[in-house]
Amino acid sequence: SAFILVPEDADVPPTEVKTLIVTTAAGHETPAAVGTGVSVDGSVAGLAFTAGVSVMRDRYDFEGPGPIGRLGPVLAAPLRAGDTVTDVLVALRAEGAAPFTGDDLTLISGFADQAALALRLAESTRQSNELRVLSDRDRIARDLHDHVIQRIFAAGLSLQGILARVRSDDVRQRLNTVVDDLQEVVRDIRTTVFDLHHASTTRLRQRI
Repeated sequence: SAFILVPEDADVPPTEVKTLIVTTAAGHETPAAVGTGVSVDGSVAGLAFTAGVSVMRDRYDFEGPGPIGRLGPVLAAPLRAGDTVTDVLVALRAEGAAPFTGDDLTLISGFADQAALALRLAESTRQSNELRVLSDRDRIARDLHDHVIQRIFAAGLSLQGILARVRSDDVRQRLNTVVDDLQEVVRDIRTTVFDLHHASTTRLRQRI
């Protein structure tokens, strides 16, 4: 079985982290542990997190629900981002199983380093994709605001200029309707531009 634990509050400096949360679990019945907190003080995972070294024990000190608490030998290895420990990988065996060895400790330490590198690459890719999306949104918003709105606004002004010279009431009414429609289009585009810049804002804030 295996767990990955992360700080309860990612914004807190590592030296101030008090609790680690199980975010991922694999193995027989271990998914029940997901979401459970483990104290940094006095736990194997906490020691790996604070000391930044792999730790081996004959029994896991996890006080989780059901059979999770009956697991036996444990290895805990830190996952690093540079010099900072960001997560902890915990590997466990069933109660009564043979203890882990020094070779196992070396193996999981190397695996933890590779896993940390893979996680950093995945996060870097995610951030890069997010920046690309934001850049595309800004470009589209800029084009809409700088070109499309100006052209529609200019067309509306031209129609308003024509209205002053139109004598037919029916034609004037039709032109007024077109001008109103153009103004509504401009409002819609401005709302879209705002949405592109502030995707997480509420509709109330957009209307305001």
